[in-house]
Amino acid sequence: MKRLVLAVALVFGSLSVAPVASAQAAQAALSTEQTEQRITLETAQDLLAYGRAKGDALAIIAAVRMMTTVQTQILGADGQPIDLGAVLDEAAGMAGDDANLLAMIDEIRPAAEAQYRGGCVWAWQCYWNGWCEYAWLCY
Repeated sequence: MKRLVLAVALVFGSLSVAPVASAQAAQAALSTEQTEQRITLETAQDLLAYGRAKGDALAIIAAVRMMTTVQTQILGADGQPIDLGAVLDEAAGMAGDDANLLAMIDEIRPAAEAQYRGGCVWAWQCYWNGWCEYAWLCY
């Protein structure tokens, strides 16, 4: 009798765990992608700050290239979208007459300008229960 009760408990226990496990796996996959994009954005923003501080056009170009790989509209410290085309104009001013840097800027300009027109952003989101997270929001 004890074995029968144990077998029934295991069957019902495994049925209730299966949906939870699949939901957790889907959340983990989504979380991994979001984490990768968040880290890419943080690195790109650090590289952009470095490029501006040192007057390094190549660092700015690399930062913009990284930002265009993320599927979101990027917000600045003021909460407004960063115009990556304007950032590339800034890099072009620093590049001067360097034909290689200007060619790199022309190569990534279409992707940078398309990024500025996006409808989704990474933003700090807080919920009713006090839980806050850096979340992907589409408007």
